[in-house]
Order: sequence, then structure tokens, then C-alpha cells
Amino acid sequence: NLEEYKQLIENDEGTVSVSNFIGGGPIDTKNDYKNYAEFGTFVHHVVETLQKETIGTSLSILNIFNKKKLESIFNTYANKFTIKQLIEDGEILNMEELYNMTRDILSTVNEYMSRGYTVLPEISILAKDRHNRNIVGRLDILAIDNKGLTTVIDIKTKKINPNVFQDSLSAKYSIS
Repeated sequence: NLEEYKQLIENDEGTVSVSNFIGGGPIDTKNDYKNYAEFGTFVHHVVETLQKETIGTSLSILNIFNKKKLESIFNTYANKFTIKQLIEDGEILNMEELYNMTRDILSTVNEYMSRGYTVLPEISILAKDRHNRNIVGRLDILAIDNKGLTTVIDIKTKKINPNVFQDSLSAKYSIS
């Protein structure tokens, strides 16, 4: 499934995002989409990095997270992306906002971890709809409790369409 997903992206095949079914709105350009997707991947990288650093300690991911740590993780992150008024050309423009946004996400993840959940970031899913279109989704974070029950933590970093009542399954050629 992951290999199919990667191939779709590499081949630039048309896909329908799962978030289109729940009110997701269009990104203005393909480059904007890639930047927002990369920003999401960066946030996952922050979570994973902090998780690794706290394994075997009594510290939480929030205990070790600060602006200096965020800047260090950002500076060693291989892929560059631009988010208007936040990050541009590999430079943080607004550290306070980036820190607060990331801390909010980490707080949610930390809550699950403190309750004993196993937290798995970035799981890709791929399926076909009734029109044989590629439906692509990414579980931002999957939290699994000790009984095997799961919770999906969905991080939204793109525009949301206010018209959530539209039947996106009826639009036969609606792809992005």
C-alpha cells in the first residue's frame, strides 16, 4: 500500500484526498500543496525525534521541547518548504508561532502517550472509490491503547472548505 501511494505521487497521478470528503478545500497551487504536506511531515519528524529522545526516561516529549530544540530539529531537517509568514527558503520567519503550533500538537500527542497509548505517526492509506479513482489518505497520528483500540489524531494544515454539505462522491472527476 505504501509503495502504491509513493508511485501515485511520483507519477503525479490524479487523486482525491480523504479530507475532500469531510470539508477539505482546495490548495491554490500544486506547490502550495507540497509545501503544506512537507510541513506536516516536518511536524511528524518533530514528534518522532522527541519520542526517541524520551525512550527509557521519565521525561515526556513536552519536558524536552523548547524553542532551541525546535530550531535544532528544523535546521537538521533535510527537506525545505515554505509556509507564508512562517517559514521561507529554509528559514524560520516566526519562531513564536511555529513553536506554539508545534507545542499544541505535541500537547495532544503527549496526552495520549501519558495514558499509555502507543503513538504511530504518518500512516498512508490508498483505496479506490466507486468511480475507480485513487483515494489517498494519511493518518497523521494513530494512537493505540493497551486493548488494541485506535484513535486517529488528524492534523489539519490546509484550507478547509466551509461548504461541508456537498456530496463530493457525486463529483465524478473531482481530483486534485
